[in-house]
Amino acid sequence: MTEQDFFDLARQGYNRIPLVRELPGDLETPLSVYLKLANAPYTYLLESVVGGERFGRYSFIGLPARTVIRVRAHLLTVETDGQVVEEHSLPDPLAFIAEFQSRFKAAPVAGLPRF
Repeated sequence: MTEQDFFDLARQGYNRIPLVRELPGDLETPLSVYLKLANAPYTYLLESVVGGERFGRYSFIGLPARTVIRVRAHLLTVETDGQVVEEHSLPDPLAFIAEFQSRFKAAPVAGLPRF
């Protein structure tokens, strides 16, 4: 993706644009890359598997999240950069989470694998 492609997607209203880097896997493992890039709270490593038993060929590394949703019983808080920005007492916190997710419009990127 070029810088112009990125800006074109942003102009189309996408507020989440995946940046992708394909790396040869002969010197690193997904875990070693994760430990170098994202070994911090609110990060993740997702790996595809084939048939639930064998290693797959794709890994997704999520870098630190700026925003975290916490739910304790029916009290839901939204924290951004460590500060509480929303707090709600809700009978169904999952409904709020679904609504919260709808705020984000992720750009499709051709050629990415399905996870």
